[in-house]
Amino acid sequence: MLPVVWLPGLLSTAAVFGGVRALMPAGVEDRRIALPPLDDFAAIATGIAAQLPPRCVLVGHSMGSYLCLDLWRRVPERIAGLALLSCTASADTPDGRAARVKAVRYAEKAGITALAEALAQQTLSPASRANAALRAQVVAMAEEVGSETFARHQAALAARPDSTA
Repeated sequence: MLPVVWLPGLLSTAAVFGGVRALMPAGVEDRRIALPPLDDFAAIATGIAAQLPPRCVLVGHSMGSYLCLDLWRRVPERIAGLALLSCTASADTPDGRAARVKAVRYAEKAGITALAEALAQQTLSPASRANAALRAQVVAMAEEVGSETFARHQAALAARPDSTA
């Protein structure tokens, strides 16, 4: 069976995949790759490509999905399949880039915990927002990633390539 490589999203760690990973069949090789704290999308993808097994299935969430698409372009012979969760194929619009700058400024001013709480309120479904443990996990992941890495990743995402083709 092919290894499964998990790439988390912005402000996330491998914990974001915990529930899904628990459902994987026994014996599946499970690799989690943390996103390096860089502000260059290509450099992040290059570093991850160096860590991939010879052939695998990639599972990406948000930023991890954008990286999966880039890895598929870089090393298609090593990618047997993709699962892309919560992403778009298009590059950021000018408004999207401006929103990223605004989020970084908010994190600098209010702190990463406040940002994580606001994002949980905006992005989780009403049922998930009512789940205190899930909200706490969102905050814990954001605090582990930190504001500096968040700012770097926002810069990298703002410059990511368009993948619509």
